[in-house]
Amino acid sequence: ITGNRLESLAERCAADLASAPLPPMAAEVIVVQSMGMMKWLTLRLAEECGVWANSSFIFPNKMSSMLLNGFFPGSGNERYFDRDSIPWKVMSVLGRVTDNPVFNQTSDYLKDDHSGIRLFQLSSAISDVFDQYMTFRPDMITDWDRGGDKDNWQATLWRLLTADIKSESPPRLLERLGSMLREEGFRPEGALPPRLTLFGISYLPLYHINLLFAASSFIDINMYMLNPSAAYWGDILRDREAARIMAAFPIASEDPEADLHLDRGNPLLASMGRPGRDFIRAIFSTGCSTDEIFSGPEGDSLLSMVQRDIFNMIDRAREGEGVTPGQIAADGSIVINSCHSPMRETEVLRDYILDLFNSDRTLEPGDIIVMAPHIETYSGCIESVFSGSDSGIALPFAIADRGPAGLEPAVAAFFSLLDCGVSRFTASWVLSLLDCSPVMARYGFSVNDRERINRWVMDSGIRWGIDAAFRENLGLPGEEANSFSAGIKRLLTGLIVSGEGLCLGVLPLESVDTSDSALLGRFITYVNNLEEIYGLITSEHTLEEWSGIFMRIISLLFSPGTAVPEELMSVSDVASLLAEAGRSAGFTGRVGAAAVREYAMARLSSPRSVRDFISGGITFCEMLPMRSIPCRVLCIMGMDAGSFPGR
Repeated sequence: ITGNRLESLAERCAADLASAPLPPMAAEVIVVQSMGMMKWLTLRLAEECGVWANSSFIFPNKMSSMLLNGFFPGSGNERYFDRDSIPWKVMSVLGRVTDNPVFNQTSDYLKDDHSGIRLFQLSSAISDVFDQYMTFRPDMITDWDRGGDKDNWQATLWRLLTADIKSESPPRLLERLGSMLREEGFRPEGALPPRLTLFGISYLPLYHINLLFAASSFIDINMYMLNPSAAYWGDILRDREAARIMAAFPIASEDPEADLHLDRGNPLLASMGRPGRDFIRAIFSTGCSTDEIFSGPEGDSLLSMVQRDIFNMIDRAREGEGVTPGQIAADGSIVINSCHSPMRETEVLRDYILDLFNSDRTLEPGDIIVMAPHIETYSGCIESVFSGSDSGIALPFAIADRGPAGLEPAVAAFFSLLDCGVSRFTASWVLSLLDCSPVMARYGFSVNDRERINRWVMDSGIRWGIDAAFRENLGLPGEEANSFSAGIKRLLTGLIVSGEGLCLGVLPLESVDTSDSALLGRFITYVNNLEEIYGLITSEHTLEEWSGIFMRIISLLFSPGTAVPEELMSVSDVASLLAEAGRSAGFTGRVGAAAVREYAMARLSSPRSVRDFISGGITFCEMLPMRSIPCRVLCIMGMDAGSFPGR
């Protein structure tokens, strides 16, 4: 079922599901491409059906594993490789093959990698690429499984990684399935879902399409696909593609495009819609039955004109129906602003949205979605501007697609500690950690205590470094002056001695008195704990040991004992994941903090919920591929040359 409006597709989906309901205890399996689409469709189905429950929303990879499990019980996993352990397994294998001439390229790349970060980054990249190979290059993976391409280091590494995996790779299973489907009387060995619904999927690789085609012989599969044009546009070409075809013919004609039957269609659709074009062509080539629910765009605005041109496959410039500068200036449906900074960009956006509310009383905050290539870059500006802290005008909003590191100051402070091994242990860094509420609560510091500690640090001359030995390890003169060791000596001396003269070679700090003894003791404990953390971070450890170090850091700086603050539960989960990943991968090597930090940050950076997506206010979210969520107003921030298009 294709259509150019998601709202119409959602209505049709709800009607189809309601007309042929599954048994009460059978879950409706719906495949979507993003968590945002899952939430939007859930709300629409609830509106259309009155009540919506007992549904299972899954992503395409989960769908493929479900179908493979139906054909080959126990063989299909959502990921052939365990996503959390495979980088360490790749690291382990690469560490064993340094003398193999096939791996000369990787050995040369890793030659000067003293910190191990380059090895981890390469291993992570290889893990991701191998995962994509199985989806987009299944024929190549099948060839590698058979022993082909022996001089290719990637093929050799693939075979080393999969040698101890008992199940066959998904491409091999799909190849077997193709042969089995040609056998008369074949039936799946396992259980397939009673029905499969795909909604709003804008692109699937051939691997998934072939699996769906195989499953369609046994179950009903309904696909609700967004299509911007009622005309067939599977053969339209970009200018570059058309030029390449014409250049292949040496004899030029007066109208080569007409002679060669080249169709450019709408230039915007041809240039920006290539994945959708290939997807539509692949779907229609399966011979599936189709139904269309199109409705032509209405209105006279520039936006309506662009939508109508795409819908009707018109190139307005070729037909001599251009738009005048006066029409552009008088129209407000498409607005482009050039701003000198993210803050100014956010302020202009707020003013534009306020003007929209003023001119259209039916518009609500929930009707507006704002996207940015990197939402974290703008999160601080958004919170400042839209909360009304600078103008007094507050607008309801929510920022989606933020990982825990962007949401919780405690998580940000934890990752700052993982970076301390490459820092100079500066006074500003030590004091900045006290801005984190769990740290202040851990040591019983109040706001007044924080200000007093700041004065002590400044008055005692503390600037950077733990002590003289710390500076010697950095290759600098072993001077203790202006270090934390020297400053704390002045603080302690000032606590017990009064006067301006030296005491045992130390100048007492006059701003400390006996009433400060408890506070000073807690501050010294805080600094000593940071020194212990620094010692742990600057050494290499096994993944099992790093798991314990993560929990030790939480205990030393955020919460005494075994209790983990709610803000750091995600870090605690990563600590457990580290130990389990090491055991699963059989990785026993020792790694530095840089690799562990990158691993932890990657696990925490992915949003795990849609709590703040379409929550009633203005939704700010990441500009992600394949994200097609209908709204009345769409704004895009951060469209500078360095951020878009993504590289």
